[in-house]
Amino acid sequence: METLRRCLTLQKSSFKSSDKYFQLLEEYIMKVRDKVEGIILFGSLAKNQTLPFPKSDIDLIVIADNLPDIRERAEYVRKIERSPSIVQSIWMTRGEFLEHVEAGSGYVLDAIFDGKLVFDRGSVNELVEKAKEIVKKKGIKRVGKCWVWNVKKAGEVFNF
Repeated sequence: METLRRCLTLQKSSFKSSDKYFQLLEEYIMKVRDKVEGIILFGSLAKNQTLPFPKSDIDLIVIADNLPDIRERAEYVRKIERSPSIVQSIWMTRGEFLEHVEAGSGYVLDAIFDGKLVFDRGSVNELVEKAKEIVKKKGIKRVGKCWVWNVKKAGEVFNF
């Protein structure tokens, strides 16, 4: 438990909402911590915009190495998690995370800029910083709740 306390960077005081969300998050981290490199909390809970328990869900991006093929991943994750349906996790490798950033995946961009790194073995914070650099380099910007790219003028060359 002490190791978890050192790795769990989210503090109860950062929640305006029910401690029940925090308790579920702690329980989840205890279940999966030996199998993952890091966990990013995003969505309403990360932004302190939750509804009264249990009307909001707990959105997580879980970074792990050596994940099975995407077709087998759901079963793999289900066996590890055994969590209530209020916990919504998306498991991916570091490479897949960066691919989502490159593609401008909205929920990943939201997690990078609005999320909270709630568990980290030491390398996921660096991964998030690298992702922010990619976003800046690609010229991706937030407009309201949407993410947009610089649009090329007619005749300009696109680089993929």
